[in-house]
Amino acid sequence: MRKKETVKLSFDRKERALVLLRALIRSNYFGDHIPDDAALSRLLRIPRSSLLLAINTLAAQNIIKPGKIQKGWDIIKQATVNKMGTVAFVVNTDALTGWQSLFQDWLIGFEEIMFQECYEVQILYGFTSVEDKIQAISKFRNDGGMGCVLVSRTEPAVRRYVIDSEIPALILGNATMYEEELGTISIDDCAGIYKAIEFLIERHHRHISMYATGLSIHDGYDERYNAYQRAMRQHHLAAHSELAFSEAHNDLTARRAADVILRMKHRPTAVLCASDREAFELVSELNHLDIKVPEEISVMGFDNNYFGTLLDPAMTTVDIYAPNMGQIAANYLLNEMQAAQLPVKILTPTEIVVRSSVIELDQNRSTHHPDAALTGDSGRILSF
Repeated sequence: MRKKETVKLSFDRKERALVLLRALIRSNYFGDHIPDDAALSRLLRIPRSSLLLAINTLAAQNIIKPGKIQKGWDIIKQATVNKMGTVAFVVNTDALTGWQSLFQDWLIGFEEIMFQECYEVQILYGFTSVEDKIQAISKFRNDGGMGCVLVSRTEPAVRRYVIDSEIPALILGNATMYEEELGTISIDDCAGIYKAIEFLIERHHRHISMYATGLSIHDGYDERYNAYQRAMRQHHLAAHSELAFSEAHNDLTARRAADVILRMKHRPTAVLCASDREAFELVSELNHLDIKVPEEISVMGFDNNYFGTLLDPAMTTVDIYAPNMGQIAANYLLNEMQAAQLPVKILTPTEIVVRSSVIELDQNRSTHHPDAALTGDSGRILSF
């Protein structure tokens, strides 16, 4: 009997707008002033109606008030009661740039716990080099910062600096998950991929490819791709490598993947992507080539990025409970700041979120040429 299909979201749109805005305000991301609702909608990619509700709630709580000098809202300085100190949320890119809802959800969970424990969160981001990143952490520490969470990819020199300087720290995310001297909060990649493959097979998909980039530099994507290969073998199906790229993700890799699919004599019926960002971009490129999703190819993501709810079709994905990961990271760091902990890797659970980017096949289509190779030439393949 098929398992009941349910849709599970970390937040609905209205709630997410409120908790994200509140976390950013308390982390001093905006400084003393936040833009008006139209500008915020463009920045956060949250519908204006949801932002208006969040803004009205924050105004009623005396957190913001209408701007006196410029359009938007002034932030009302809150009296700090029993402030224990400041911790850093260190992320390589601006958490609001591009399709980075994963970083935002981590921040929401992390800041919530720290606020409850009377710690202020400072977001460090926008580094121009590894040295710049180290200098930012050093300045934060010299200014009295008590500890930091290193989000996503963390360079060896940064890890070495934090360890040698005895700064309480841990790594959040799977980009650098094999570190042995720092604690890590990571996703159970293998369980998530196995669930995804079983989900697709239950819907009669047999020719399943996996699109992944950065396999040589991203520990998590490499682990997900290896899990995909094992899961396919266990189900006596062929694993495919045409969409697996060792080089780092860039603005053109999804176009390259779509070109590969276009050149296939017998295309996969489903593509499992190593992240939702890659899934979003792949769907866009497939649409550009007039390959319909999900009618011609089902596409499935990984991490339950908030923006997947806004797409057409909405993205079926693997939820990683990102806000909960942020909460776990905060509690780990609180313990680390009290006394150095034995470094451990904490794995968080996963769950399938069913939306509309994956369809169920009839039995006849599911067995069509599962081991087909590449053929033809679209004329659009790019050199990397």
